[in-house]
Amino acid sequence: MEIFNHKKIFQFSVLKISFKRNFNHQMNPTIQNVNSILLKNKFGIINLLNSNYYNYIYLNAEIIPEQRDDLISILSIIYKYNTENKKIIFKSAVTYQAALKGDDVFKIPSLIGFLEIGFKMHLKALKIVSGINVHYFNSYYANAYDPALNNFYLQDEKKTGGYPYAALFVKTEVGNVHFKFSVNHVNEGLLNTPYYSTLHYPNSPRSYQISLSWLFKD
Repeated sequence: MEIFNHKKIFQFSVLKISFKRNFNHQMNPTIQNVNSILLKNKFGIINLLNSNYYNYIYLNAEIIPEQRDDLISILSIIYKYNTENKKIIFKSAVTYQAALKGDDVFKIPSLIGFLEIGFKMHLKALKIVSGINVHYFNSYYANAYDPALNNFYLQDEKKTGGYPYAALFVKTEVGNVHFKFSVNHVNEGLLNTPYYSTLHYPNSPRSYQISLSWLFKD
């Protein structure tokens, strides 16, 4: 059985890709944002954000660069509610967004959500916060990734999303010392749903993270 043969010749082929296209008004896309607060009270904050993109350059489904001459307009409505008392920390955010113009080339999820609940406990000088956070966005035709170009392109082959990512965490604080332990993607395997960050690229499986910070004061 041959384990290694230093005389074996390996051949590699390198893929070279080049494009030559003429675009009108060749420039980086210009972005204009209009942000306003619709509501702000004890029940939360509602923001309205309108983003306009001009001269947007993208890769189509055939991985050919194209430019959008007309306006692309994205409307986002963002609701946030955060509260904290002596025992509980509650953070939440929900975003609804839609492409009013250009939804055929600017793919985004229409719903994005975040929720975090933490429980506080004090043992003399020791502060402990334990809880869970969840991230979610609905399924949509997310752009696919081309590693040869190191860029994304349009696709309508398969939707990505519709899967919640949950994490458990414990944070402790003693003076200037901060310690955190978290279990990311704790719900892996509980749902019969594939989890992909983009087409053909699965998201990270369950993982464990430990961090320690020590602030030294002069």
